[in-house]
Order: sequence, then C-alpha cells, then structure tokens
Amino acid sequence: MPEVSFADQCEKKPGEVVVNSNSRRQFLQAISGAIATGWAGSADLSGLKLPFTQSLAFRNGAFFSPGGAPPAAPIIKSQTDSINGLGYMHTDITILPAGQLIATTHTWSTNEAQGFHGSVAVAILDQNRTLLWASHTETFGVDGKLVPFGHADRADPWNDRVPPQVLAAARYVAIKQQWNPKPGTPEDIAKYFQALGNDIGRELHPILQAINTVEADLSNPTVASTDARGFGYVETSDNWKQMCAAFPCCNALQWPDYATYSFDTVIDQKPVVIQLWKGNCEKLLGLSQFPGGIGAEVGIYRRIPGKARPQALSFLPPQLAAALLGPIRNLNESQLWWAYPELNARIQFSLVNPITGQIFFSTGTETTYWLNRWMNPGSYDKYKRDQGNGKTPPSFHEVNYILHYSINGRSYAPW
Repeated sequence: MPEVSFADQCEKKPGEVVVNSNSRRQFLQAISGAIATGWAGSADLSGLKLPFTQSLAFRNGAFFSPGGAPPAAPIIKSQTDSINGLGYMHTDITILPAGQLIATTHTWSTNEAQGFHGSVAVAILDQNRTLLWASHTETFGVDGKLVPFGHADRADPWNDRVPPQVLAAARYVAIKQQWNPKPGTPEDIAKYFQALGNDIGRELHPILQAINTVEADLSNPTVASTDARGFGYVETSDNWKQMCAAFPCCNALQWPDYATYSFDTVIDQKPVVIQLWKGNCEKLLGLSQFPGGIGAEVGIYRRIPGKARPQALSFLPPQLAAALLGPIRNLNESQLWWAYPELNARIQFSLVNPITGQIFFSTGTETTYWLNRWMNPGSYDKYKRDQGNGKTPPSFHEVNYILHYSINGRSYAPW
C-alpha cells in the first residue's frame, strides 16, 4: 500500500479507511512532536508538568491573566425568555479567543393577532460581578401568527467584539432580552446596565452564567469509568463538549486507523448531519486524562450557512492551534457542520467484535450532541489477551470493529 500523508487523508471519501502502520506512526509522531514542542515553548514551560494542576497563563496568548486562570475559549452561552406574554426570544452566543462575539437571535410570536418588538444585548462581568463591557443593542420585530403576509418567526445573526483586556478578566456573562414598546427609538440596554452600578450583579443574578476557565477545561477534559469486567474508559466531559461546540466538524477530521463517515438525514423534522468515528484514537501527548483510546464517537451536527469559522486559537500554543484549524481552513461551507445540542438527541452505541460477533463494549443512552467512549490502551491490551490469539482485529486495524448506534430510539445501519 502506498504511503498516505495527512493532507491526502483529508481528501479521502467519508468512511474510507487508511490502515497503513507506517503512515500512522509518522502522522502521530509529527503531530505529537509539534504539539509537545509548541505547548512547552509557547507557554515558556521548559519543565512542563502534567496533568494541569496549576493555572495556565500562556504569555503569547490573548488570555494571559495574572490574577487567575484565564477564561476557557470559546465561550458558548444561550438564553431563552418569554417576552410580555406575546412570544419568545432565544439567543445563542459564541465568543472566540480573539474577541469576536457571534450571536444568533431567534424571535417568534405565540399570539395569533399581536406581534411584538424585542431587544437583546450581552453583558460581561468580572469575578466580583462588576460590569466590564456591554454589547450594542439589537432589536427585532415579529407579527402575530395569523397576520396576513406577516412574519411571526425570524432568526437574525449579529456580532460584536469584546476587548482583549475584558476577555481576560471575564467570569460571568448575561444575555439580556426584553420587550421593546418603542421600536422606533429602542432602549439602549448598555445604558441600563451602566445605570445599575454596583447593583448589576444582584439585578442580573437570574440570568448570570459563569464562564469556565482554561484550567478547569484542560485539566478535566474527560470523565473516567470502569465496567464490571474491570476495563477502564474515558469520555469527554460536558465542559469539553461545550468548548468543542464552537468548532465545525468535517470529513477531514480523521487519520490512519481512526476513520470517519458522515451523512445527511432528518431528525425530529430537522435536517442534520450525523458523523461517526471509530478505531484507535491516539491520546494527545499520550496523556491518560485526554480523550482517546480504542472506541467510537457519534455526533449530530447541522449546516449553518454564513456562520464564521474560527480563524485563530490564541489561547493555545501555535502548533496545537494549527493542528486543530488546519483541516478546516480551505473547506467551503457545504463541507462544514456545527454542533446541534439544541436538538436534545438521545444517543447510544455499541462496538461489536467483527471476529467473534460479541459486543466489545456499549454505552448508556445520553442526551447530547456528541456521544463518545474509548477503552484505555492498557485495558484494551488485557481485552485482547482475554479473547485469545486471532480473536481481535490486528494492530492498526481497530477500525474493523462494527459500530451499532441509535438516535432517539431509532437504529441506523451498522458501520
């Protein structure tokens, strides 16, 4: 079999598997070496100690914060509010490491005859719940549900930019949505925030959302578990899933012996992209607390035309950021899809040994956009010994395990 580079692998068709052991080793050595060197170099940590037991403060990153652990980026938050008994507003925001605030506000009427105008703005507060910054105010109007030629439902993207010094000290975010009885002269919500003065923390308490820190997210990227057989597993933590939701997925996110397959379908009358992965996912830097091992992933995504993709990850070392951003840089919108947590899908999967026909391992059913589970390498070595010679796929062929999965109780074709 000819050598397959990572660049070539990114061009493979969905689900096409590369199992050449030489190319796999070269790929992993190149990526792991670059990440290890870059992480220590950019953080100026020549004696890097892991796991992350101390605050991370990258000197060259946008999130250097001498007073404590920097915020984890991207920051992803949502808020839903009833508006004057006439309908609702729901806003999703993502704040990228460079400070771009990307938002989408969904406004809809539940009244048959009467519409409304609603306004929205975002506030960022520090650890003492003091106002640091407020976005500009956006105002959107909808008609009653039965108004002829009216529009009772709309979704509007908007954006702003958070200053770096604000982002470094950010510990809370609030998405304020309110009825606007004067659409011609909408209230500036930022002025309302400023007028609250020292009372802003108390007044916004019902809608304040805490911002995770880099230390929390990077030091706890996975949740460990052990099954009745004594085999150990990891799966991504909720914080890690939330952090990853700001990055698009694509068919380029695969490598030798860890294959992917994606397809378009409909779930709950919503168009979605289901993306699957399986095989041997190398743990980052070989660290046990990071995602990876022998296992699989089932993710549910959606295409969002016009959604800005991240251009930089300044809170990460350059080599690691390049490894994450490289595969998506030259892809068009049709080749990218984004996390769909709002679907509240219930996912379950099992991996089946292709030689014995027995279940390798199974997950429980979780409500999530991304279900994953990997057996730790040490446990997998024991599993192979327990099965006996010839009863498991050869090394570098772990992609041969068969993935059975269901979403919302519906079983899909095994892969």
